[in-house]
Amino acid sequence: MDFLGIDWTQFIDWILGIIGILVGLGAFWKIGWGKCCKITKCWLCATGAVIIVVLFVTSIVFLIDYMIENESELAHRLFDGKNSANLRVDIQPTPPLSVGQEMYLHFTNNSDRNGYLLAFNINSKGDLESFIPKTLNLPEMLRYLQIRAGQELVIPQPGVYEDPLYGLHTKEPTGQELLVVILVDELTSELVKVLLSAPKMKTSEVLQTLYDKFTKPQSESEPHSLQWSSVVIDYQTISVRK
Repeated sequence: MDFLGIDWTQFIDWILGIIGILVGLGAFWKIGWGKCCKITKCWLCATGAVIIVVLFVTSIVFLIDYMIENESELAHRLFDGKNSANLRVDIQPTPPLSVGQEMYLHFTNNSDRNGYLLAFNINSKGDLESFIPKTLNLPEMLRYLQIRAGQELVIPQPGVYEDPLYGLHTKEPTGQELLVVILVDELTSELVKVLLSAPKMKTSEVLQTLYDKFTKPQSESEPHSLQWSSVVIDYQTISVRK
């Protein structure tokens, strides 16, 4: 549940975690396991102490889970809200999408500069898959992934790219997924290799490496960084509709 840019569900979990830890520490400090049981000598005291311990441990788990950034959260932090080119991206058909369903990505380049498109998907398990490109054939990619200023483009192009290499189909597992689309002014083989290395690298490493290549100078001889914009879309994949 997001409001004012805050995930209130996680925020409430975090507050409850803090309260649970404070209550647990306060109870141990005030009465203590040994002192309480020595005075009352009853099973109720021991049960209460066990409950306090469980609450204490659970609260710590909540806090750790809240503080550790998952793959989708990292992608949002690195690439969300950085759409200076005013790139528009639509998923067709409109989600939720059934497993195995063919999907199309409709792009509109509202900027005044040409560029190249990159797109990758993060599934509900945090696995990253490059949607476009899917090959290291750079000449082919330069033709296929270029989008000019003011142009609209659909990938895959119906009736043009029927090869499975260019097709986009939803896959298992079902659940919440994340699509990240990047418009970059220069497409290099290094960028493509990073995306296609996803099966061998952790998703977090791929995301951070991509971001570094976009934001840091390419080399000492070329001190400028790439011009880029990005769009992040949350969508859902569901089981096959009957």
